[in-house]
Amino acid sequence: MITRSITSFSNPYYVALSDSVATLIDQYGPENLGLSETFLTGYQGAIQALKDAVNKPRASSMTKEIHDADKQRDRLYRYIRTVLLNTRLSPDAQVAALYPTIQSELLSIYPAKLCREAIHKEYAHIEGFVIDVNRVLSRHMEKLGLTDAVSKLSQANRQFLESFNSRNAEKQFRLDTTKLRKDVQGYFDRMKVTVNYFAQLTDSTIEAEKDKCHSCQGMAIDVENVIKEYYTRAKADAVGASGSGNGDGNGNGGQNGGTSGNGGSTSGNGGSTSGNGGPTGSNNSGNGTVSDELNQGTTKPGDGTTVKP
Repeated sequence: MITRSITSFSNPYYVALSDSVATLIDQYGPENLGLSETFLTGYQGAIQALKDAVNKPRASSMTKEIHDADKQRDRLYRYIRTVLLNTRLSPDAQVAALYPTIQSELLSIYPAKLCREAIHKEYAHIEGFVIDVNRVLSRHMEKLGLTDAVSKLSQANRQFLESFNSRNAEKQFRLDTTKLRKDVQGYFDRMKVTVNYFAQLTDSTIEAEKDKCHSCQGMAIDVENVIKEYYTRAKADAVGASGSGNGDGNGNGGQNGGTSGNGGSTSGNGGSTSGNGGPTGSNNSGNGTVSDELNQGTTKPGDGTTVKP
């Protein structure tokens, strides 16, 4: 009987395990397991969809473009605002006379800190800034030398928004792995129910059911072994990833996993908590439990080995 759960696996392990189960169905023949070719095709398609989503790079290819566009618009905004601010110091009397209007209608409304605002808020404010600069200084843009800079600011601002929206569309394209996992899990659960049903028909007198019973019993054993294998791999990888703890030299394992001090045993995050005195310590009476989703085993006193139920 298939009794083990596969829902706790991380996406990469879940995909690989599901691939292995689909391969077993194909090897046994779906009809021999009470399933169908259509079922297998659907299962493989669901696995592939999840695999594609999981394998998509998390970092967007648009990130650098967005960063560059943001820097460009911020630089242009600061430059234009500095030019406007410096009109008060201009030796040209006509330019200096523009400062009170610039101050009241532009500088007081669009502060220097505008560049630190939220994305869409900054976009809207820069759009407003461009419109107001063109309105207030329409007859003085060339004299102030701002015609090209203001045009480039408008372009950079819109380029930023386009890049930002493109990245959002790219993220949207990455299918929701939670939903895709539910699709794959649905196929697995249906297979599990069907295989378990036929596997227990040991007293059936119907020849076709007896054949399915034999195939499903083998399938159940193979699926259980595959799940066990992936639990073992996942657990080994978790221990390896967290194996950075340092022992204290007295048989006590490090807090973050890894190899303990002299006479200590190995402990990992969520793993066993060794007692004083490991396999080579002077006191071999330490006890610990292993939190194992696979077998919920316990640790033998003193030697740290797992006893399966």
